[in-house]
Amino acid sequence: MTDKSQYDAIFSGVIGQDYELLNLICPLATQMSRLVGVAAAEHSAQATDNLTVVELGGGTGITTLSLLTASDKFKILSIDNEPVMQKQPKSTCTNGR
Repeated sequence: MTDKSQYDAIFSGVIGQDYELLNLICPLATQMSRLVGVAAAEHSAQATDNLTVVELGGGTGITTLSLLTASDKFKILSIDNEPVMQKQPKSTCTNGR
């Protein structure tokens, strides 16, 4: 993935610096997160009720955002042992859910 996406644009400051390092270490991380959302959307299309998704190691929130945009049926519980990593996703990914 060579172009910047909505996932690339939401991180700034220290988390943004770490995110840029993540892109160097694992350039397909954003694409992987997008594909998680695609797979989850396919699953949610078969569900009749709302679904709770537990995300372990939520990190910067790129996968959280992908899940939130994949389906309105998802309620996300994102867990990370680093409180700093949870602050930015809370402010950019909540969508009222």
